[in-house]
Amino acid sequence: HIEAFKVNVVDTTGAGDAFCAGFLYGLIKSKNLYDCGRIGNFVASKCIMKMGARTGLPYIKDQKLLD
Repeated sequence: HIEAFKVNVVDTTGAGDAFCAGFLYGLIKSKNLYDCGRIGNFVASKCIMKMGARTGLPYIKDQKLLD
C-alpha cells in the first residue's frame, strides 16, 4: 500500500496519465516498485492541484521533495 499525498484537489484531468508517467520514470531510473509508486503518486498529486492536465506537472528538480 502506498499512501496518497494529501493535496487540495482542483481538477482530476490527467491524474492517471500523470501517475503512469511518474511510475515509468521510476522504472527507467531503476527504482524499486515501491519508489515507482511513490513517484507516480507524487506526479499525480501535483497534477490534480491545478486546472488542466499539464499545468500542475512537476519538473525533474521537484523530485527532490520525495527524498
